[in-house]
Amino acid sequence: MRTVRGKTVKLKIPAGTDSGKKLRIPRMGVKSSKGVGDHYVRVEIKTPKNLSLTEKRDFKNWAKKVGLLS
Repeated sequence: MRTVRGKTVKLKIPAGTDSGKKLRIPRMGVKSSKGVGDHYVRVEIKTPKNLSLTEKRDFKNWAKKVGLLS
């Protein structure tokens, strides 16, 4: 992703992160007389609306495997 300072950085999103969670990238924010601030990113998770039959099957198999479905 590109920061407000124009630098491209990789951001690792931890497993289990919910939509709306704010993540901080230290010292990649706006420069001021006090130094460089942090850059914040808000996670937005979107779910697909139109899955193929194969994708639906694969998703259900995964959900069963991780214990979300019985």
